[in-house]
Amino acid sequence: MNAFYLKAIGLDQGVLRSLEWLEGELAGDEDLIERFHFAREAIDTEALLWTHAPKDIDSFEGRLAEAALRSLFDPLVDFESGFLSPMNDLEAEAVKHNAKSSGRKITAGELDREQRERHRQRHFTPPFGWSEIEAVLADLRDAPDGHPKPGEILRCLQCFQPMEWIWFRSSAATSQMLCGREGWTPICRACRTWRACRIGILS
Repeated sequence: MNAFYLKAIGLDQGVLRSLEWLEGELAGDEDLIERFHFAREAIDTEALLWTHAPKDIDSFEGRLAEAALRSLFDPLVDFESGFLSPMNDLEAEAVKHNAKSSGRKITAGELDREQRERHRQRHFTPPFGWSEIEAVLADLRDAPDGHPKPGEILRCLQCFQPMEWIWFRSSAATSQMLCGREGWTPICRACRTWRACRIGILS
């Protein structure tokens, strides 16, 4: 079963730092993890449940973890949420695969790297270069019906200013090669950076 995956990135005394949470397992610096636990315990759970619970997370523990993560950094530059399989599920999957396969054995670590790479590709690619963004900006178009602009306010990881959402569509040549992409993409014109959080494949 997939588990909630959360990651917060922000400035901590002027230093850009991050902390990840996956069903109670934390990845980050030890002092950040310790501060996360203090923040988690300090939350008013009743107020959180009724006034601050994110709509897309139906796990109470996930709500507490998100609130604690968001409280660690000032300002919070970026926040990710999604689903990843926990390591015990991946270990069971690896055992099952290895028992049936006569080929190379796989490990839970390999499966974890694969799912994190899929997560990275979904959230951070494409486009692959600023030139692709410039081509879109030269002929900026509205999104098709049924694709409202995301409400999230993402910040550039270089200047920490709010990013601008544009409807990205790759060139006609990419569609002909069956690798076209389109979707809402946040960009920072000043730093020439982007993140592709809402990219879909053009069929």
